[in-house]
Amino acid sequence: MTLTVCAEILTDGSIKAFPYEPLANCTFVIVSNDDYNLISSRSNLQFDIDAAFYAEITGYLLLSFVSGHVLGRIVKGLGKA
Repeated sequence: MTLTVCAEILTDGSIKAFPYEPLANCTFVIVSNDDYNLISSRSNLQFDIDAAFYAEITGYLLLSFVSGHVLGRIVKGLGKA
């Protein structure tokens, strides 16, 4: 049996269920064990990285690598002088 109920946390910390409240108006939802297992089994925790984000991160990494390399060469050159 599946059961999903709206819930609210009261000021004293207790939880009050509102069984006739539409789920669209809920801040918190109490779900049954069957529903929880169904939700958790379907969540495969994969995410997509779009090309623009990948290019931006790769650009920052390349810039930091090159600038660090150049700075290292400058420090090495100053150390020999």
